[in-house]
Amino acid sequence: MAQKKNTSELQVITDAPTAEANKIVTRYMWYSGGVGLIPVPVVDYVGITALQIKVVDELAKTYGLPFNKEIARSIVSTLLAGAATGSLASGTASLLRSIPIVGGILGFTTISLYAMATTYAIGHIFIQHFEAGGTLLTFNPEKMKAYFDELYTNGREVANSMMKNKPSTEPAAE
Repeated sequence: MAQKKNTSELQVITDAPTAEANKIVTRYMWYSGGVGLIPVPVVDYVGITALQIKVVDELAKTYGLPFNKEIARSIVSTLLAGAATGSLASGTASLLRSIPIVGGILGFTTISLYAMATTYAIGHIFIQHFEAGGTLLTFNPEKMKAYFDELYTNGREVANSMMKNKPSTEPAAE
């Protein structure tokens, strides 16, 4: 009888709660986009990173997996550091902010869009990893960088759609 209960508990853990996971990612995309509007560069970066770690935490809970903040922080940092798109977005936003009035608005929009797209990429890379039976301990960010860049590109399209009030939380068609 105890063996059967164990199997039942295992089934709950391995069932993929994709719909709930997608809702979590979408919610945190909005949060990240809002934090991206904060006009203080260090504060927006710290806030966005904290939200991206929190999305990993909530996804781990959704999939019934243990969470370790330091491991998640390390993975998120590695993914973001390896993304050439992140460097480009940050540099562009800084340059845009130097243009009076219009530049500030465009810079904030660029950072907000970058925050939403990277949150999308982080969320969806972890959804796929967790659904495949992975954990934080088995995640290899070095092997996932190319896929992260692909998800970031999809995330930009989704974020643009969200900002234009055309809800789309699905990856862009390829």
